[in-house]
Amino acid sequence: MQLSSNHYLKKKKTVIDDNISVSLLTEKHKIKPFDCGDEQLNEFLLQEALPYKKELLATTFIIENNERTLGYYRKTGM
Repeated sequence: MQLSSNHYLKKKKTVIDDNISVSLLTEKHKIKPFDCGDEQLNEFLLQEALPYKKELLATTFIIENNERTLGYYRKTGM
């Protein structure tokens, strides 16, 4: 299934399959455990993604399963 970022902006959460979903990061979203092995990327998600959203610098999407955050991506230049 190929979906555009605009699709995710319209919906807060999209289920890819039974265990994986993509969600727009909001202040209410509880980020599940995440460690990609790169401290700067971990720090961005856990500490900087929401301030970037508030300043309209980037929108972050979380890819997760029932237990943990699998990854994320951010869209800039809104």
